Amino acid sequence: PNPAFDELELELEFDDQNEVKVELYDANSKYIQAYFVAGKEINLKLNLSTIPQGAYWIKINKRNGFIWLPFTKTGN
Repeated sequence: PNPAFDELELELEFDDQNEVKVELYDANSKYIQAYFVAGKEINLKLNLSTIPQGAYWIKINKRNGFIWLPFTKTGN
């Protein structure tokens, strides 16, 4: 998993325009929050300052499917 501190930056590139829902879950599959973005090239910064240290998952939903990405929130 990729380590992160207070912010995690996602850079997404698609062949064409996409509407994307990015969801954040903890290691127990508890939903935390979602971001809605659109574009062909998307740069999204997720604010992690309010969640505790631990393992998390990002789910990226787009038109033709989804992908899960793990990351770890580290401390100060």
